[in-house]
Amino acid sequence: MAWSLFSVGQQYWRDPWERSILFLDALRQRGSKSANRGIDERELCFDRIWEQLIRTGATRHRSDLKRPNVLVLQMAKVASTSIRSALNKRRINVFQCHGLSAARQERDLNRLRRADVTAKLIKRRLRQHLRYVCLHMMVRWYQKYKSRNGRKLKVVTLTRDPVDRFASNFMQHRSTALPQIVSWQRARLGKDTAAPIDELQAVQDFVIELASIIGNGRPSAGAQACSACEALARERWPQHFIVEDEISEWLRPLTWFETEIEHVFGLDVLAAPELRERGWAEAHNDWVEMLVLRFENLAQLTPEIGRFVNVTELVLPRRNVTKGKYGASDIMSAIQAALSTPIGLACARELWKSRYARACGYPLPGRSPTIGTPSGTITPQASLSRSARQNVRGISSMLYGVASYSALIQLV
Repeated sequence: MAWSLFSVGQQYWRDPWERSILFLDALRQRGSKSANRGIDERELCFDRIWEQLIRTGATRHRSDLKRPNVLVLQMAKVASTSIRSALNKRRINVFQCHGLSAARQERDLNRLRRADVTAKLIKRRLRQHLRYVCLHMMVRWYQKYKSRNGRKLKVVTLTRDPVDRFASNFMQHRSTALPQIVSWQRARLGKDTAAPIDELQAVQDFVIELASIIGNGRPSAGAQACSACEALARERWPQHFIVEDEISEWLRPLTWFETEIEHVFGLDVLAAPELRERGWAEAHNDWVEMLVLRFENLAQLTPEIGRFVNVTELVLPRRNVTKGKYGASDIMSAIQAALSTPIGLACARELWKSRYARACGYPLPGRSPTIGTPSGTITPQASLSRSARQNVRGISSMLYGVASYSALIQLV
């Protein structure tokens, strides 16, 4: 009884505004329960999934509004943000993600467990993980019930040359990678933690080391060989996780379609000869329709996306363009200088031997033996310019300054 009286008193002394919110919430839940009695399990299940999609930021709409649901599922750095932006403007529910497989979810959860707890981790990585779990549930819903409002789930995915994609993907997370690469370079050269390091040279040497691991590991043989490359990275640099992490990112395209498409949807889109011949292909089963496009031909293939989702005159805006990022030119030059060395070129040939590259038609006909960049190709370079090194040194100093300021704020 004492506890009951205490609870009543605690409720009585709540702020009036808080009591109003609790009252309205109780009414909403009561009305929801009454409405749910008339909804079958199929609709109720979808509604519950949609509620969680809202909570995790996957959508802002209160319901799907009977619009088509399109999933842009891709390996990152293949213009997916542009596709999502264009389709959102055409009254289509668009969801974007990089992977829904059990392997992807386990990997993300494992990284969350090992990572340092920060506000950025919670805001981005944890929220993203929860959003991907919700999208996985939506995919399972379609697999069970086959269609929504008479439509199958539509999936758009893209390929990209595994050699070119690395530089673009690296630029996406360079702010966290650069300090770790500098630390790796100091360890490689046997210097103390206070020794000055040429950041651009460190990036070039780091990429050559990655290329050497890929050349020795022979990842073109398949998933086990890719895992062997990661194991070799751990063996060479057990104290520098950045090496294993970047090897994993570089090799992601080689196994991504098997893990994220074939295992999740039961479709082997790489088996379609049309993908290699014309740059796009379609596949479907009784609950999903899929369009796969080659990133390098996206400008010419935009009408195919419009046809697939039944919209006309689709225009893709420029979003998240690598060469538009601050400092991109110098860092990209450092990466390309590494890839233009004999070790880098041998790495490229190894990647192009993979089933993935051959199925997509990489390298594309007429490609130069040098490595492609967003603005064309470059010739092999023996060294980087002094001004380029100074620019990246400034970028790195700025990043260190931001990190120091963040640490100071946490201490305060």
